[in-house]
Amino acid sequence: MKNGIATTEFWLTVITVAGTVFSAIHGFIPADLMVKISVIASGIYTIARAIVKMTGNPSEQAILDKIDQAFGNSTTAPANTTVVVTPK
Repeated sequence: MKNGIATTEFWLTVITVAGTVFSAIHGFIPADLMVKISVIASGIYTIARAIVKMTGNPSEQAILDKIDQAFGNSTTAPANTTVVVTPK
C-alpha cells in the first residue's frame, strides 16, 4: 500500500482544492461553492483511503468484498472460495 502522499487520490484532491481556492480568490466561483467542492473532494479522498486500508489487498474483488462486509451486504463469496454451479 502506498503512503497517502504517493497516491493518485491525494494529488487529485490537492489539485481540486487548489483549483477551487484559486477560482474563488479570482472571483470565478463563489466562496461557499469553493467550500462545498473542497469538503466533497476531501470526503471522497478519505473514503477511498479507508477502503484501501480496510482491504490491505489491492485486488478489485477484495475491495468489493470488504465494502459488502462493511455495509452488511455480504452476498459475494470470499475471494478464496470456489463456487460450483450445477444445472438442475
